[in-house]
Amino acid sequence: MASFSKQVDGGIQVRESASDLGIAFALISSYLQQSLPEKTVAVGEVNLAGQVRAATQAASRISEAGKFGAAHVLTPHRLKTCETLKLHVVRNVYEALSLFPEPKRNTNKLSAASTTSTSSS
Repeated sequence: MASFSKQVDGGIQVRESASDLGIAFALISSYLQQSLPEKTVAVGEVNLAGQVRAATQAASRISEAGKFGAAHVLTPHRLKTCETLKLHVVRNVYEALSLFPEPKRNTNKLSAASTTSTSSS
């Protein structure tokens, strides 16, 4: 299990807990080396157990994101917002993993390793 803290370079301090979900997705994206769809916005707080909670003024934040061209919104619950946005509901960070494509596995290494182990027996 890895632990982390958030820090923004350049002397800027992030005091807004609504950025937690966005930072979590950035970390997941970096770890998996896969990106979410373009124009995706994440609005929510993440607690230490990985559960996602609604951010304050979530509806108005999402509405503003739509005005700036967002197409996808990641949020902990379904909100009545602009119909032009596609909402993705995630209750915890683990559910967020399902939004990323399944990683491609190199089956050649597996079959080569099993061939080697069976031939040496």
